[in-house]
Amino acid sequence: MPIDHLQKIARAPDIDTLRGFFLDAMKGQGFENAFYTARFLAALPSQSRHHQDVLITNIPKTMQQEMLRPRAGRTPQWAEWVDRNDGTISFRDLRRTIEAVGASRPPEFEIARHHGLGAVQVVSLRGQVMRWTGAVLLNPRLGATPEELDALWRERGREAVLICRVAHLRLATIPRNSGQPLLTPRQREVLEWRSAGKTVGEIATIIGVTPATVEKHMRLAREALGAQTTAQAILRAHVAHELFPRVMHSQPLT
Repeated sequence: MPIDHLQKIARAPDIDTLRGFFLDAMKGQGFENAFYTARFLAALPSQSRHHQDVLITNIPKTMQQEMLRPRAGRTPQWAEWVDRNDGTISFRDLRRTIEAVGASRPPEFEIARHHGLGAVQVVSLRGQVMRWTGAVLLNPRLGATPEELDALWRERGREAVLICRVAHLRLATIPRNSGQPLLTPRQREVLEWRSAGKTVGEIATIIGVTPATVEKHMRLAREALGAQTTAQAILRAHVAHELFPRVMHSQPLT
């Protein structure tokens, strides 16, 4: 079991560090080429939308654009499979499944083979983390055969899937709101108390202001977050890591 790799991934403080640990872990399992894509599904205000999609890969950009990205508005077949299925599947088996129902073979399989990436295992991360979806494509080496992939997957597949899942879980919990805060301290405070079930009158008493002032701060918070209701504002503030900010300790608790 790749305990050292899992520990590093689970403790990664940021996405760049996670990227290095994940790719090293995959190489340690025999997969020289990896493509990990994740997307946050909740609708966020435009100020925080730039953190929704994450890509971790060591596959050259030319290959990514030609083989792994949508072409002419069409989603790659492996991405469609991930949206509907859990577990794992190889490009070879996915191609056979498509051909078995009489559908035409998608061009990405031939393009992948042309680039030496015909032997690829797809790992679906659908449903692993609430409001997050993701997938990992793994290849032993450029030019590897499907038979080589099968043998390696039988030996290392369980560990590889576990690494993918731990990385996905860690990604979902890494703070991504590194820009300017969307809320003022007072707006954050009233939303935190409201999320705890306090009424406007109770919040006013707790923080020492009038109910009208509490209503004003909640209205401004809704506007800042692009929310129609206070409940929606609380959700958006939470997923943007604006509520109950984590306190970072220089020393671990003992």
